[in-house]
Amino acid sequence: MRRRVFAVLALLGLALCLAFPILRFLGRISEAGFRSGLLAASLGWFVFAPLWRLKPKKNRDAPTIPRRTSCRGRTGSPAPSRCRRR
Repeated sequence: MRRRVFAVLALLGLALCLAFPILRFLGRISEAGFRSGLLAASLGWFVFAPLWRLKPKKNRDAPTIPRRTSCRGRTGSPAPSRCRRR
């Protein structure tokens, strides 16, 4: 739920970063309004976009998936160093 809120706020900031220069070009807002609006929209984008993209911490109590112990690598990839013959 929190990620969705951050996504909406980040995309809103990005949309406003695109809208303010267009509005200024069309003469709909003053230069002072353009500067303060673009500053707020930029701060919103740069604050909420990283928060949106962060992955939540894993639950430490959750069961883990066992690692593969086979020495056969994928096709075309070399075998891991612990499996090479000496």
